[in-house]
Amino acid sequence: MSCFDGNVYLRKDYIVCDPNYGISLKDLVENIVNNMPISKGSSTSSPALTFSCSLLNSCSVGSLSNVDLAGIQNGDILKWNTGSSKFVASSDLGTKLNITAGTEAGGTGTVALTFSGTDTIYGSVGTPKTGTITTSITSAKVGVTHIVTHATGSVPTISAATGTLSKLSGSGNYSTTQTNVIFFTCIDANNVVYSINQI
Repeated sequence: MSCFDGNVYLRKDYIVCDPNYGISLKDLVENIVNNMPISKGSSTSSPALTFSCSLLNSCSVGSLSNVDLAGIQNGDILKWNTGSSKFVASSDLGTKLNITAGTEAGGTGTVALTFSGTDTIYGSVGTPKTGTITTSITSAKVGVTHIVTHATGSVPTISAATGTLSKLSGSGNYSTTQTNVIFFTCIDANNVVYSINQI
């Protein structure tokens, strides 16, 4: 049978060439395939497919057999898990990055830097910090940065209470005659780096 548009149209009991009186073979096959159910088992009563949806833009990535969205939260990403051989929900870099800032007045006393909260500026040009500086990475957030404005007549002790504190190779040295601006950044769960500049 040859139809003028190249398609044949099916009715319940016969084949026609007129699209007004039947469904094309192409559309029939697409409807059957697009409406097949998802099956993760091996049952012979329903076909096993990776996913099924009538339009791709109506699908969820969670329909894929190698994606597990269990427990996903706002801001999470999908990361590959070799144990389950699936992409699973995970917070970025294992922690959520910090995006806010705060300030702390200058003055004497130890400057105790922790990296579990917000970015903070310690002291100011007019009222710099003058005491020792310590860092702690307990419950740290990767990317948290503190800026310490510091000025005193002797080089202060800068040390780590927990974790590893490293001075960057391009850093300057502390000046006892100028105002120092010292940048501290948490780069992973165990390490804080810092550099010293003067103004």
